[in-house]
Amino acid sequence: MNEVSITRKIYEYFDEIEYTGVRQNILLYMENHNISNFGFSTKTKHKLNFKNQIGGEIYDVKLKDNNTYYYNIEEIKPKGKTKYKILFLTFDSINECACLTFGNKESNNNVLKIDGIKSFDDCILCKNKNNVFKTGDILMQIIINLVKTNPELSHIDKIELADMSQKKCYDISLKLVYLRTITDGIPYYAKFGFRPVLQTDYDIFKYNRANHKLNKKMKKNELLDLISKCKIDMSEETYNAYNKYIKKHILNNEIIDPVIFMKQTIKIADNSIAENKNPKILILDDKKELMAICDFISKIYIKVYNFLGYKHYHENLWELIINRKK
Repeated sequence: MNEVSITRKIYEYFDEIEYTGVRQNILLYMENHNISNFGFSTKTKHKLNFKNQIGGEIYDVKLKDNNTYYYNIEEIKPKGKTKYKILFLTFDSINECACLTFGNKESNNNVLKIDGIKSFDDCILCKNKNNVFKTGDILMQIIINLVKTNPELSHIDKIELADMSQKKCYDISLKLVYLRTITDGIPYYAKFGFRPVLQTDYDIFKYNRANHKLNKKMKKNELLDLISKCKIDMSEETYNAYNKYIKKHILNNEIIDPVIFMKQTIKIADNSIAENKNPKILILDDKKELMAICDFISKIYIKVYNFLGYKHYHENLWELIINRKK
């Protein structure tokens, strides 16, 4: 009986790009339900034969912000296969931070696929201990830099991924394809240059970006009515937290900027999670109220998205075209 990584088995059995969404949904389910990444395998008849497997090699890279970051990867090159994998690991080599799948130069496959991106704190370390950074942002920059500079990946001209990006609000996951469109006009991965693969989705992307530039506002009564319709789906704790921390702001303003409203509401939860000691910043009284605020956001944000006239994407597949310097 051998201990195995569940996520690595998922990468193995759901290998093709059409299974990217399946993989991501399984990984998100594991994360949301605190399912351990390790299990035990009792199959001993077949042994995987790797041509080369390098575990836990630590590398560093200097990004445009002039900081040096460290990351830990494992390269897997199955013998007789044309498809390789690079796993980004936490520094204890226990959890996977991202999986890259790509064909070798002889395979005529010029697409690298990314999935399973996580934002564990120990996925990335910075040489400058005082530098505050978002792990997911730096990890994506490192991956793009790796594709552009690694000789083994010089044939790659496109990166693909399924946008399953989420923001964790306590134990609730908020889909960034909706949340960041409200606050920034584009989904999360679009800020790195990714665009929808489908032309119909690319048209929606352009429409939503233009819609955001209109700076649409909501009347006080429109937002109150929207929240009132969501009340049926809210627990008593959630509605009480809304009355205590949020409703007063709405009542005091005839016109509501939805961008500011969503950012400030999320900030209440983020500051409480970080246990900010600044007395000028609102901190929730206990974890139940924090959970309630996160639940409140989860109940309304897609309805706000719809109210503002944003369109929904048909697929979640995005691509980044690699422009190499000649």
